[in-house]
Amino acid sequence: MRSGLKWTAALLAALTLSTTALTPMTAQASSYHSGMPKKFWGHWRNKQVRIRVKNNGYDSAVIGATGWIFAYGKPRVKALGHHKYRIHIYSYALAGHWTTNSFTYISKNRIKYQGMILKRY
Repeated sequence: MRSGLKWTAALLAALTLSTTALTPMTAQASSYHSGMPKKFWGHWRNKQVRIRVKNNGYDSAVIGATGWIFAYGKPRVKALGHHKYRIHIYSYALAGHWTTNSFTYISKNRIKYQGMILKRY
């Protein structure tokens, strides 16, 4: 009786493993998606950078030699790990090209943007 159960268990395990090995993976967890994560929505700044983040895009202003330089556009977001994201944005203001930025969520009132700590205002 027990040998019959072993055969059915082995047959069931082989059938399950063969079907899982043959089915294609359809999830795209590490690909770019549109829209910013909600935890980044709001206004952020430090002495050099000001950004305004919305669901469908963000505006960033960086102080330079000639004053404030603005970049804006519709982002594509890729999750990299725990609270880390890579943002790929087509910037209309900077001669119409793609730029890549990194965002890290630290707390409710602080984020890390391209290596700089920004505070909510």
